[in-house]
Amino acid sequence: MPSHLSGEELQELLDHRSPRCVSLFLPTARSGEGVRQAPIHLKNLLAEADRHLQARGLKPHESEAALAPAVALIDDAPFWEHQREGLALFLNAEGLRSYSLPISFEPLAVVADAFEILPLLPLLALGDRFYILALSRNQVRLLEATHDSVVELEVPDMPRSQAEALAHDDREQSLQFHTGASGNGGARPAIFHGQGGSDDTEKLDLYRFFQQVDRALSRFLANEQAPMVLASVNYQQALYREANHYARLIEPGIDGNPDSLANETLRDRALPLVEPVFREAEREAKDRLAALADSKRAIDSIEKLVPAAYWGRVDTLFVERDQHVWGQFDPTANKVYLSDPDEVAPGDYDLLDLAVRRTLAKGGTVFALSGEHMPAGSPAAAIGRY
Repeated sequence: MPSHLSGEELQELLDHRSPRCVSLFLPTARSGEGVRQAPIHLKNLLAEADRHLQARGLKPHESEAALAPAVALIDDAPFWEHQREGLALFLNAEGLRSYSLPISFEPLAVVADAFEILPLLPLLALGDRFYILALSRNQVRLLEATHDSVVELEVPDMPRSQAEALAHDDREQSLQFHTGASGNGGARPAIFHGQGGSDDTEKLDLYRFFQQVDRALSRFLANEQAPMVLASVNYQQALYREANHYARLIEPGIDGNPDSLANETLRDRALPLVEPVFREAEREAKDRLAALADSKRAIDSIEKLVPAAYWGRVDTLFVERDQHVWGQFDPTANKVYLSDPDEVAPGDYDLLDLAVRRTLAKGGTVFALSGEHMPAGSPAAAIGRY
């Protein structure tokens, strides 16, 4: 089961439209009582999803068949023994997608014409998620972290050590380095030319190793925007930055050999480095919104924000965490219809989720904030493109 939601998979979830998309979110755990409680949460959510599906016109046996792939998980004991903080399940006629993720979700079942994305905001918005690349000659780890969790990711084709990387690599083909592409897309001069000295040979081997790591990460993290912190000894950091093509690799890094450091220790050391990156981006976005307060580009009502997001006019969106606004949007009339949150009708959906999905799909930026840090009294606010 995937423990990482790739940019490609996210885009597929954002783009998918079909009748009766079922989205289920529930808290899970690595051990203890949470492991036993998770199947109960899923059973209750499936009962709720069944009611939603029948309210949309499915017969009981049709609803049962639609939910069967998720129902099969309830009694799958090994499945529940390999979870993280939260589980996201997406069901449609094509089958089931499941993701074990570093977010402790509130239990939620949604049936709509698109998948619910809003609970994934801590993974999608700026200011919550980051990567740590722990790098040495003997070990490579890519960690995905939030303020509250950290997990090691499996990266296809990434060498686990220098010895593994160079076991079948031809040094002679790499002896001469010329101009290459830097991490920001520009050109850079060759680092050295390896004319036979032992120091040059060692550097060359290390650089070739780092190139292989970078190539694997470039494929795995394509279209990602989360910042990355590099943990390595100082001179290796400098050399890896020459090989790097991930645009969000930040400075400074964590200096020293990371091999003996636990994942949690690396996260705790990385947090002070990424916090200024997160806070600066948030501050700049809020300052832009404040500067536009008297213009039509500042949007602070759901009735105006949802149409703007739907038609791709939102540049930056602020959304309050753990909030939902139920209703419908009619694109033909360009009108929002709000529902009573205590009496959500069949066919209603989360309008904040719609705004987030459309903003992300159109290349906009989303900030997920707690209520006290929201820039307006509304559960959402936005900066329009024009």
